[in-house]
Amino acid sequence: MSDQNYEMKSIKRKLQAAYFVIAALLIVCVVIGIYAFSAGKETSAGKESGEKLTIKIEGEDIEKVTVSAGTTEKQPMQNFGQQWSSHRQLWWNSASPSDNLKAILSVTNAGTYQLKAQFTKADDYGIFEIYLNGKKIKEAIDFYNSRVDVTGIVNLGSHELKAGDNEFKVIIIGANPTAVQKFMFGLDYIELVQQD
Repeated sequence: MSDQNYEMKSIKRKLQAAYFVIAALLIVCVVIGIYAFSAGKETSAGKESGEKLTIKIEGEDIEKVTVSAGTTEKQPMQNFGQQWSSHRQLWWNSASPSDNLKAILSVTNAGTYQLKAQFTKADDYGIFEIYLNGKKIKEAIDFYNSRVDVTGIVNLGSHELKAGDNEFKVIIIGANPTAVQKFMFGLDYIELVQQD
């Protein structure tokens, strides 16, 4: 065997050894990456499980809604901007002072929940009282605004909810003197955060 052939075979063996080392390193890196990803997911899940239960209910998706007068509908809101949660709201119109809207909020677990909500405000919206299971939880909230917009999050306090159906009710009590006297109402969403 010539020196040249021997040298070529030696180089070939070294290259093969280098390929094996590189392949082994790649496999190790992939295994470490998969392990790290799995560990990260478990940590994230652990954090989520430690958080308080939060239930977000879109107004337009509430199935059980009744009114003493007027009509309700799922109103698209894209023409007024992108600030509504799902670009729609539960809209109540053609009603008068003392009329009411009732919406059923269902929860699986009884307990204390913090209630938050986002409503719509506009120049033809009214002033309302808000009740939960027959108890007044908000005095005279005025939804008048010179243009159509969301209220931002309104804190409605912490309250006991029973497992199953709970009644959320709004009553028209009037309108801002500056408002067009149509007494309209719009609910974007309600958020329930379990406290215990």
